[in-house]
Amino acid sequence: MPETSNSATKSDAVSPGSWLVASQQKKFDADGAFADRALVDWSESSSANIAGGDTLFLYGSSPIGALTHECVVEKVGIPFDERLDDGEFWKDKDALLERKQRSWMRLRLVHTFAPQERGRLSLAIMKLHGLSAAPQSRMRLPEAIADLIARESTVVDRFWWVNQGGTADRRQDFQHLWAPLTAADGRRRRHWDSLDEANVGDVVVHYSHGYVIGSSRVRRASRPMVRPADFETGALRDDMGREVWLHQFSEFEVPVALEEIPVELRKDDLGEGSPFEHSGKVQQGYFFPIVPAVVGEIFKAAGLLGSFSTETEGLSEVPGNAQNGERQIQLDPTDGKAFVNYRRDQSGLRKLLFGNQQTSRCGICSREYPVEFLHTAHIKSRSACSLEERVDWRNIVMPACLFGCDALFEKSFLNVGPDGVIQLQGNYNETPSLAAFAKSLEGKVVRAFTPTNRVYFEWRNNQLG
Repeated sequence: MPETSNSATKSDAVSPGSWLVASQQKKFDADGAFADRALVDWSESSSANIAGGDTLFLYGSSPIGALTHECVVEKVGIPFDERLDDGEFWKDKDALLERKQRSWMRLRLVHTFAPQERGRLSLAIMKLHGLSAAPQSRMRLPEAIADLIARESTVVDRFWWVNQGGTADRRQDFQHLWAPLTAADGRRRRHWDSLDEANVGDVVVHYSHGYVIGSSRVRRASRPMVRPADFETGALRDDMGREVWLHQFSEFEVPVALEEIPVELRKDDLGEGSPFEHSGKVQQGYFFPIVPAVVGEIFKAAGLLGSFSTETEGLSEVPGNAQNGERQIQLDPTDGKAFVNYRRDQSGLRKLLFGNQQTSRCGICSREYPVEFLHTAHIKSRSACSLEERVDWRNIVMPACLFGCDALFEKSFLNVGPDGVIQLQGNYNETPSLAAFAKSLEGKVVRAFTPTNRVYFEWRNNQLG
């Protein structure tokens, strides 16, 4: 079967080393084979140029019509007589014999897409992201489909913790991770070798200077790579290592301090390669596996731990860029399995501020409204906050109603004096209606004002001059 041409996708951008491969359901039972074994041999196409270490995404033909498995190529060029015996899974024995003159490649199963994932990675959905037709043989994976897979692989097999100091300080886009193969003494380090175990779709939490600052997902598994330029801290060196590509980094609105993870849990997470010392502190190193319970505490503290549901309804279908939604984790209490979705209706900060309340009061005018009419207004602008200040969300933000208070506050028509009293400034009397509303607030004490957030109101007033 010849390799599918680029005409199968509307975009020429492809993900290096990744492939879409057709899985003919009438000929071979891929689901049965991968349920029974971790290694399966697959016939090669001479024109495809698939290499060892490449990632294959199998597309199940009708009646499935969706991606079914993610695999890594362990070996290529296997003669027919040396292939693994999987005859029991061949529905069409003649089709097997037709491939007798071909060489074979050995696939190692990385992930079997669950039913809800297959629904999100169907041919119909992939067509919305640029795929013009179902794969007929082999084709390079389009970048748009790679993004879709990373975003919509809702079942998470593993979680990882990465210690990032310098890269976070330089405000890297967190698009990749890199580690050398050996240290200066020639020895390997487990916290570097762990990069080789990360699979597409795994969730990575990023830790820097005492805080978990956000999360990302693995977009492409480990590949050999010379040290990237943006990982250099001194003179250029031709260090050989391995690189993992990440899906878009999602910064927490509220960073999670290490202390938010119960110390008992940190002490308990002492499996091989844990990021924690016996004392519960973070140990030196780079990349570590972590258990779902730790991830649950992190996302809970960030306001991003969702209630578990086996239903796909309610999981937002985020088109295009994943930045349209905020990554949320759900943990199944029965077996510890984790699911990822993207929530657009309420951020983690809103979850922390309002909880399950249906109504709340505006922090400025004190009127009560349904929470959908209240905005999370930053007293001190988020971009100016340090990590420590962003953690202090109870004093940094306040609810402000969308019926005028939020706009007046954001446009600096009102400020809050050292006693919490509203003062007007600027061109608030441009129209009679605007002046009347602003005057109705003048002289009132801001409901959200407290002695502990006074310093943030003072910062705002100083910015206004």
